[in-house]
Amino acid sequence: MTNSPEGPFAHTPNEKGKWHLLKDHLRGVANRAREFGEKFEAGDWCELAGWWHDVGKINPRFQAYLRECFSDPQSRHKGPPHSIIGALWAIKAKADGLGLILAGHHGGIPNLSEFKSVRLSRAQGRSEEHTPELQSH
Repeated sequence: MTNSPEGPFAHTPNEKGKWHLLKDHLRGVANRAREFGEKFEAGDWCELAGWWHDVGKINPRFQAYLRECFSDPQSRHKGPPHSIIGALWAIKAKADGLGLILAGHHGGIPNLSEFKSVRLSRAQGRSEEHTPELQSH
């Protein structure tokens, strides 16, 4: 990633060639979500959703995916899932509603039974593989 700051990153470079750092993206979304949520007395929950919505992008495989997209923009790339990690954290914290929002922030909110029986069973163990890296950032 030539001329890029130290990652991890949230997105490939913008039209000006600037990489979007994951920490900046999460902070910005969390702050904005809090502002919106405060209008209906849910600022804390909305801020948490902002912090957790893309936390799975810290996965080294997702970071490699971003590098592939940058180095070969003409090819169609598919990255590893990232939104499920924050959703798993929410479910473990007994915040099922937040988990549904996080799991569905790209493809639509699933129903709770489908989410717990299908998506979570496929994703079990993925959150633990990212926890040590997250604690060091």
